Amino acid sequence: MKKMNLFFAGVFFLLLSFSANAQDNTGSDFFAGKWNLLVSGTPNGDIKMIINLERKEGKLGGTIEIVDYETLNISKVDEKEASITFYFNAMDHDLNIYLEKKDENHVSGSQMDMFDVKGERMTNKITEAVNTQSGATGEAYFIGKWDILAKGLPQGDTRMVVNIEKKEGKLTGNLSDPANPDGLMEFTSITIKDTFCTAVFVAQGMDIPLNIIKKDERNITGDIMGMFNIEGSRAN
Repeated sequence: MKKMNLFFAGVFFLLLSFSANAQDNTGSDFFAGKWNLLVSGTPNGDIKMIINLERKEGKLGGTIEIVDYETLNISKVDEKEASITFYFNAMDHDLNIYLEKKDENHVSGSQMDMFDVKGERMTNKITEAVNTQSGATGEAYFIGKWDILAKGLPQGDTRMVVNIEKKEGKLTGNLSDPANPDGLMEFTSITIKDTFCTAVFVAQGMDIPLNIIKKDERNITGDIMGMFNIEGSRAN
């Protein structure tokens, strides 16, 4: 193509901005989003918590939801290229948790340099309650064309079309800009399980996961790279 359309230009811009601080996604913005954490071996036993980290006015902050306890505010976050330390107060004790990237969707670290911490990005899981006992699930649901709106990309909210097919027993498909249907990004892999689908495409040599979750019989939600929310509906 002589001219790159706006959507794909935005994807490349996004990837270039991610690689400004490192060759892969190791900057502190890697940690933005929701994480399931398990703190092991504390005097109160193993503790499960959900961390929600957001960047506002240039600073990373958020909340900690301790399962079966309460939600706490994070008072401060120290950021480094491939790790963060966040601080909070629980039961009148000043505590901190250190996290470092393990892979694209997992972290590890410690609480107070004493108790091991392991975590998983929540976007890898089905985060919405869907009644799988009724209606289509699995391949029968996701195969077809979907009109999707991706929110918060560098070029702004962007519409795209996802096409998933099954040929010779293998799932295949592509991602396209509806304004330029000839400009396709082929999926290198598609994984479907129940009400969850992950389709991966390559841009600038990086694998970009598109996570799609069934919302109802005609509508979906999800994210790109665990960072940018998407919503969509089955194409007519």
